[in-house]
Amino acid sequence: MLFPKKCLECSASGRYLCNRCLKKVPEGRQICPICGYYSYLGQAHKSCQKPLGLEGHYSLWKYDGVIKKAVWALKYRFAYDVAKELSDLCARRLNTLNTKYWIQNTVLVPIPLHRKRKNWRGFNQAEVVGELVAKKMGWNFNSGIIFRKSASISQVGLNREERLRNICGKYAVNTKYLIPHTKYPILLFDDVWTTGTTLKEACKVLKKAGAKEVWGLTIAG
Repeated sequence: MLFPKKCLECSASGRYLCNRCLKKVPEGRQICPICGYYSYLGQAHKSCQKPLGLEGHYSLWKYDGVIKKAVWALKYRFAYDVAKELSDLCARRLNTLNTKYWIQNTVLVPIPLHRKRKNWRGFNQAEVVGELVAKKMGWNFNSGIIFRKSASISQVGLNREERLRNICGKYAVNTKYLIPHTKYPILLFDDVWTTGTTLKEACKVLKKAGAKEVWGLTIAG
């Protein structure tokens, strides 16, 4: 354990994300991933849908308060212990939703890190939390379908155009795996949705390889 088990927001003992602080964090704003306007459960509007685009995207919480601090602690303080608690909360939130779009045979695929960044951090936070969430939800999990071809600078602080240039062409499909040509969706999982460029780029690569239905899911956005 890297630091005492106290709430990351208010320092109350017992949990990293106490109920009082968690209740203060609003749900994520559900928007069409293409146009950015409101859409139920984050589904892409029919008029916005693109052949290589996401079917939809869902953020579980707003990137604020104790959720923001938990993601930051996991990502930058390497607080691996936070992952289990965060995954429990993610699964609990998902079970309150109409999850007909994410059925039992969903394949959860975490957004990969480049091997150098993963080695430096010691783990991929999206992979660690995503695997736990998939297990709790009864979904399939595969962290090897796509990989990061090359490293890039951090997306933090970049505007939309800079983020797109920074991430374009960075992902590839692992030829050892067959992309599922079934009715079951692939669910790309990451920690935070900012402009969506990372998930959109990964989705494009998967669909070019034959994936029929790709959704995005993030802890916060």
